[in-house]
Amino acid sequence: MGYNKYLLIFTIILLINILLLSGQRPNQRRPQFSQCQDAPQNRRMICNTFHRWDRNARRAIARRQQIERNTVVRPPGFFQPNRNNGNQQRNQGNQGFPRPQNNVQQFTPSLPNNNIQPIPQACMNLQCLCPYFRGQLGPNGQCMLPNGGVLQKSIRREIRMLSDNERQRYFAAVRVLKNNGEYDRLSAQHRSVATASGAHAGPAFLLWHREFMKRYEIALKLVDPSISVPYWDSVMDNYLPNPADSISFSNLFFGESPPGGMLFNGPFVGFRTLEGLPGITRHLGREGHLFTEQNIQNVLSQTSIVNTLAYTAPLRGCIYQSYFGAIEYIHGAVHNWLGGTVLKISTSVNDPIFFQHHAFVDYIFEAWRQSRQNRMERENAYPPDLPQCMNSQHFSTSIMRPFNILNKDGLSNGYTDNLYNYAPRPTCSFANRNCGSQYLFCDPRGAPHCVSKIKLGGLCTGFEGMDACFGGICVNGRCTGGNNNNNRGFAMRGTVLDDNHTIEAIEIKKSSHKNLELFKITPMVNISSTTLSCLNNDPCCELWSGLDECEANPEYMTKYCRRSCHECIPTNKSQQKGCIDRHVSCKHWSSLGHCETKKHFMSENCQESCKLCDYTSEQICRKIAKETAIDGKTTKKEKSPEEEEIIEEPEEDNEDNKKSA
Repeated sequence: MGYNKYLLIFTIILLINILLLSGQRPNQRRPQFSQCQDAPQNRRMICNTFHRWDRNARRAIARRQQIERNTVVRPPGFFQPNRNNGNQQRNQGNQGFPRPQNNVQQFTPSLPNNNIQPIPQACMNLQCLCPYFRGQLGPNGQCMLPNGGVLQKSIRREIRMLSDNERQRYFAAVRVLKNNGEYDRLSAQHRSVATASGAHAGPAFLLWHREFMKRYEIALKLVDPSISVPYWDSVMDNYLPNPADSISFSNLFFGESPPGGMLFNGPFVGFRTLEGLPGITRHLGREGHLFTEQNIQNVLSQTSIVNTLAYTAPLRGCIYQSYFGAIEYIHGAVHNWLGGTVLKISTSVNDPIFFQHHAFVDYIFEAWRQSRQNRMERENAYPPDLPQCMNSQHFSTSIMRPFNILNKDGLSNGYTDNLYNYAPRPTCSFANRNCGSQYLFCDPRGAPHCVSKIKLGGLCTGFEGMDACFGGICVNGRCTGGNNNNNRGFAMRGTVLDDNHTIEAIEIKKSSHKNLELFKITPMVNISSTTLSCLNNDPCCELWSGLDECEANPEYMTKYCRRSCHECIPTNKSQQKGCIDRHVSCKHWSSLGHCETKKHFMSENCQESCKLCDYTSEQICRKIAKETAIDGKTTKKEKSPEEEEIIEEPEEDNEDNKKSA
């Protein structure tokens, strides 16, 4: 009996120790980097995270370089047909293309120039986008849509400045992307560059996410051309006693969740994650902080490019010190404050609040560019490419994986010249205390500023007597239901669908998603970027695939002949035979001179626009091969970025994933 008693005590003690150890915070068990010892306490965890990512990236670069050194990509060779039986071979189709090992090679074609990206998300102006919307370009360059409207530049506004109808249209378009798989494709794209790339922990961070945001916005516009991505100015929530009580985290905006639990209402409830979880989780305010006005002013006051496109994970030998007030650091603190799904880098895009947060990050970046740089500087200023200060994936001329551009291309003025602008942040003054939204109120103390309204039941300490409570009044430090000067109610159930901004009812009871009457829209066009990009990049692909080159030369064929090797699902039009345009943008590309500058791609996919209808497939193949041939047997790769649509798995690290990007 005594033995059993001692065994029980020992077991209990052992279990307690296991629970205590497992309850430690992850950062307490992780190695600390010496470069972070001087970081402020509220930046130290983020600093160590950045350095882990940088370490992962440097290791991944070394592995990838080794693989590339050991991998030779050559197109199948071309051989002169037997002149004595040329007519017989021509009649037998592929018989005129004997397998390389049976013949003497006469010349080697170059690799295809892969700069054309046949998807709308790659566009940098409305003229490029127009064909994807089935629009018609007018003489003044305007794109007239099938419904008679005009495709416009986006105006990104603070989300609480949208009308209820505009906000619901945005949420509805996000749900369409989630249902058709495009949202998860974008999420997977971000996950693929999570912890070992040039997307985080270095100067290319802002530029990578600018491009990523652009692609997300284009995907939304293909659903509803009227939509622009709204930004979330979390400064206005941070003024509150408890920012988690903001109207932002209600059924009307981003939804609610218990601490560490899943969303139980709002537009994103039931969004299954890539990892298989049935919903999005949040843990508001557990750590980190939201943006402050001082954070933003500190960023805008910087005069050096190395403090904006910052070296956030330099090695000890870097001549520049870390600037812990850089945008990437502050943005990471907001990820930490949101917690849950957004906290982990590889899962952060599963929660659509990611895009509202990053739209505000991009807003701050553009505000700095406009205030501190002239037009030429905006397109050319980049921190020096110093290996001791950043891994090579952040270098200005490195490929912005997985996109088909270089990091420095993210500096282009074309983003805001052609595609989007930002509306100013909401403001008020002593003379005008109207912030322009029923979801905001003006705090006139000190410098007047706009503050997010508080949902019913939330803390309103310090705002007694102000119009701080949405649908109620502040009584004894809490927002309670009742009449106020705008007579607005807070609807926990139902949504605001009319143009009058009226609310259905005041109901505090938390309701399930199935009770919601969600706003629905019909997509204007149904386009999958993965289907549109399922094309060959060489006019010889079909002939080569008939000679089993997909199996014999997979390094080349699976990259440049994806359609013929069945590596993807093509559109019906791209599979048609004869002299046709296989892509909706062929006429546009032809007008830009791509029939001459991008011969491989255009002669395969845009034969009608490039006026190649008098040639057979075999003749086009030989014609382009000879025109682009390289003397000798050694193949040189043309200077071109990596292929657009390849999504690689992230470099996993058991220690990663605090603070996402």
